[in-house]
Order: sequence, then structure tokens, then C-alpha cells
Amino acid sequence: MKTLFAKLPITLIVGCLVLNLSTVAHGCAVCMGDPNSREAGALNAAIFLMLGFIFSVLGLSVALGVSLYRRSQMATVSDMQLAENIGIPTK
Repeated sequence: MKTLFAKLPITLIVGCLVLNLSTVAHGCAVCMGDPNSREAGALNAAIFLMLGFIFSVLGLSVALGVSLYRRSQMATVSDMQLAENIGIPTK
């Protein structure tokens, strides 16, 4: 019980600071700024650029998975047929 009451003032101070931060916090230009400003347009373009990178990497990952799946389903030449094709005598 003693440690709980020892940390109580610190908890109260941190709690009061967190509650007061909401009066100081401001939104970014995309949410709170002028939508017609150059900065908001640049931020929107940057967001779409990052989304483009994410979707292209995810698309390439899916393409790799499909390619590996198709290669695993291909018919393979048996070792004996391969040896006969290259001229190695088999028993």
C-alpha cells in the first residue's frame, strides 16, 4: 500500500498535464488549415505518393506469391528422363 500512495502525486501530476495538453494541441494543415493553400495541396500529394508506394510494394508481393505458386504447380521432368535426354546411360 505504501508504494501505491507514494506514486499517487506523480500520477496526479501526469494526469493533469495530459488533460491540459488538449488545449494546446493543434491539427495539421490537412485537417485544420486552408484547403486551398499550397501547403495543403502538397501534403495531400505526399499522402497519395506514400499510398502509391505502399500499394505498389503490396502488389509486387502478391505478384511474387502468384509466380511462385504457378512455378510450384508446373510439371517437372523426372531425373531419369533428364539423364536420358543429356546422354547419360541409365540402368
